[in-house]
Amino acid sequence: MNIKKPVAILFVAHIISGLAQGVSLLAVPWYFAKQQLSSQYNLYYGFLTLFIVFWGLYAGTIVDKYARTKVFIGANLVQFTVLASISILGFYQKELDASLVFLVLAISFLGFNIHYPNMYAFLQEMTSPEEYTKVSSAVEIVGQTTSVISGALAAVLLDGGIWNLGLEISFTIPKWELWEIFALDALTYLISIVLISSIKYTPLRKRNIETGALIERLKSGFQFLNKNRRLFFIGLLPYCVFACVMVQIYSLLPVYVNNYLKENGQVFASCDLIFAVGALLAGISVSKFLKSENLLYFIPIFMLANALAYLGAYFYQSVHLFYAICFLFGFSNSATRIARISYLLEKVPNTLLGRVNSIFLVFNIFERSTFIFLFGTAIFQKEQINLAYLIIGGFILLNVLGFILITRKPKYK
Repeated sequence: MNIKKPVAILFVAHIISGLAQGVSLLAVPWYFAKQQLSSQYNLYYGFLTLFIVFWGLYAGTIVDKYARTKVFIGANLVQFTVLASISILGFYQKELDASLVFLVLAISFLGFNIHYPNMYAFLQEMTSPEEYTKVSSAVEIVGQTTSVISGALAAVLLDGGIWNLGLEISFTIPKWELWEIFALDALTYLISIVLISSIKYTPLRKRNIETGALIERLKSGFQFLNKNRRLFFIGLLPYCVFACVMVQIYSLLPVYVNNYLKENGQVFASCDLIFAVGALLAGISVSKFLKSENLLYFIPIFMLANALAYLGAYFYQSVHLFYAICFLFGFSNSATRIARISYLLEKVPNTLLGRVNSIFLVFNIFERSTFIFLFGTAIFQKEQINLAYLIIGGFILLNVLGFILITRKPKYK
């Protein structure tokens, strides 16, 4: 695929802002786990997830109404302002309240829920249908390469320590304070704003922008999916993999590593790093065999692999085996997402893509919030955290079954 200059600039901006953001997103849940505040964190996270229901719907209408570059710039500007303010306060006070620490995670997640729908809509404008699978893979490659690097940074910065390179060569890296990490994160958003401001492009296809009331614009998305119910289920059921991986990384993983595996921040960050490596490999490899005609056959296979990873985490208490499981988490999640997004890019008009994605997001958030509140109860906060992995594995298996039943009935409306 010949990547156009606007797409290349967007990917560079995505990498730069994602590097420090990845460290921040690991630092926040690890901070709460180390402070034995996981119940408080899950409560915050649960309410944030519910709030995203409303934000996600509104974000979809923004994506479909305004120029996609302007949406990128606006979102990055808000995130820069919030992170810069919190980091300055941290430098001044030499500490941060837990609520402000969580606010960093919150503003990042709110940014995700407009950034990715906007990115896919922008890429759909810029590419032809036969390139959609390659475009989806490119997004994964770029995103997961960033995650690999940020995971490595997190492993170094969250706890610091002495790093031995062999041949009697070693060096000490001090632990970074949260406000130092947040300051770096804020700076990368500022760089992204400058880069995206330089993008000039002409879309391959024109879109008819709806300028009516918010409710009317939302209604158009629901009406489209109501007329295409098979498409609705094909878009919805595999999305459970993403819901579960968000719960796993940002809610379960810190507790699983700290309380169940009894390991430190380097192991926690390494798990995220290995996850990203698996996802990166999926981004590189799956586009080579995914075609329009076989997307619906590979999706349930990827989902099944994801379910098996969760069941493995339940049955075995081993750090090294869990590293392998994290690799499978990353590969299967990324592969499922590439196949799902490729299918939606082919079937959903660009004019409606932002709103359709936001509707799927609402259902996804209800799944996430249910698990977050459930796993925030006392029974899941100690060694019994592995039970959460059993429940999630079973849930994904049910979605695999539902997907197979829906796709094997092509006349279903």
